[in-house]
Amino acid sequence: MALIATVGLIETAAAHPGHGGGFGFSRQQFRGGRGRGRGRGRGRGRGRHNGGQGQGEVAPGAPGAPGAPGQPQVPGQIEVTPTDPNQANPADPAQPQAPEEIEVTPTDPGQSTGQNEGDGQAPPPAEGDGQAPPAEGDGQAPPPAEGDGQAPPPAEGDGQGPDPAIFTLNPDLVQVASSLTGQEPGTEGIKEGQAESATDPANFINFCQGQTLTNGMQIDSGSCNGIPMGKIPGRENMISAIILNPAHGAVLEPNVTFNVEVQTRNLAAGKFVNPTTQYYTAPQDLNENGLIIGHCHVTIQAIETFDTTVPPNPATFAFFKGIDDDGNGQGLLSAVVDGGLAPGVYRVCTMIAASNHQPVNMPVAQRGAQDDCTKFSVANPGNAIPEDQTNQNDQSAFQNQEEMGFIKDANEANEKTEQQQQEAEQNGQI
Repeated sequence: MALIATVGLIETAAAHPGHGGGFGFSRQQFRGGRGRGRGRGRGRGRGRHNGGQGQGEVAPGAPGAPGAPGQPQVPGQIEVTPTDPNQANPADPAQPQAPEEIEVTPTDPGQSTGQNEGDGQAPPPAEGDGQAPPAEGDGQAPPPAEGDGQAPPPAEGDGQGPDPAIFTLNPDLVQVASSLTGQEPGTEGIKEGQAESATDPANFINFCQGQTLTNGMQIDSGSCNGIPMGKIPGRENMISAIILNPAHGAVLEPNVTFNVEVQTRNLAAGKFVNPTTQYYTAPQDLNENGLIIGHCHVTIQAIETFDTTVPPNPATFAFFKGIDDDGNGQGLLSAVVDGGLAPGVYRVCTMIAASNHQPVNMPVAQRGAQDDCTKFSVANPGNAIPEDQTNQNDQSAFQNQEEMGFIKDANEANEKTEQQQQEAEQNGQI
């Protein structure tokens, strides 16, 4: 019996003798290009597909001896050959890989390239010959399914590596808008001065190819992070914050401990992951009430004057704290500035983040800010407020790494990422 199919990603079924002279079906999948495929039959042996010109052999189940159910079954063979010898050679990358037709025909069931039932092993694939990989799982194909004449797919999840499907973008999750620039004729919302969006029909899943990967680290020279943004709250659950202390324009005594107090709205506070190894490693998530799960940072920087026009250097600060608790449970959060601050003028700001320290994402563009800033000063009573103490009062961003995560350079980050990937491959995780 011969079946004609077009090579792409196809599945064909060829009838072959089953137990006791009956007939079952063996499924084979053929991939274009190098003729790779996978065969499954009633026996426990796995067959091979030989690559090259899109040819191959599979070893499905073969006839058992009637009346002798205890005997091992010797797999038969099915030959797969192109029907048109003029098709493009898949091994030649210069030629177009046009679909080719293949003919599937049963051959002498007495021949075999598989293993006898009961030996629990499939033949290993030869490198580069287009053969199908060995069965996933424990190296032994499962027994044939009763009644339908075909064996089930190989078992997965027994420590031999993850299901390859987890590394594939689910077609149901593709956001088609990523393939458009937003400036196509007739597109809603076009206005003069807008820029074209970058596009990728695969939703930028390989955007970081060739870049230093963030991979959970704070990398001071920059990196690329491919983790999705995650879940975004509804408009009614957008975050807002107001700094209660220090109040705007307040004058504090030098070197005296004080609290920074922040009242937040719609933040499920208290979730703060390891900032050294899990920085940006997971998407933003929501709790059962639709609120962003995360935490609040507070940062204090010295500025020149209350009415300065010079933006402060973001790489330096006088105080920084990630608040890792949920405060009073009603959105009121607090950070202790132990030992206070030196005389000067300061700006204090909140930086609200999701659990993995990324800035929170909101559902609409037109909204109030989720963070707050205010200005205050530190001076002795009766003394004039000192101006331009920024160089003396701000400190390096490398302070307080024990608490806020260790910062790495690109070389350190690349070495760690490579090491983790090698370990994951050895453990069958990728």
